Amino acid sequence: MYLTLFFIFAILSISAYMINLNQANDFKQYVNYQIERGGGLNSASMKKVNEYNQKYYRGKFKVTSLSGNAKMPFGEEVSYKITGNYEFFFITLPVQQINTNGTAVSLIR
Repeated sequence: MYLTLFFIFAILSISAYMINLNQANDFKQYVNYQIERGGGLNSASMKKVNEYNQKYYRGKFKVTSLSGNAKMPFGEEVSYKITGNYEFFFITLPVQQINTNGTAVSLIR
């Protein structure tokens, strides 16, 4: 009985972790869009990304630019890193860090 409950809770926790990975990929897609439309991960793009992060993910993710925060010319590649933390609900494991690297191309002329 207890073993069955443990496995059910473990499966639920792993499923929730996979949902968080999917959310990180959705957030990455939004960051890519802002980089393409804003010409890089500049202050205007970061403002939109942070507002979106607060509104839909309650500030779960943090975006760090690896290519600087200036406006990039057309066709320039912008690299960035998204980090977030996930705590398992029913299993006492350390906080897992979700890391996603991404690149997007500036489409502003």
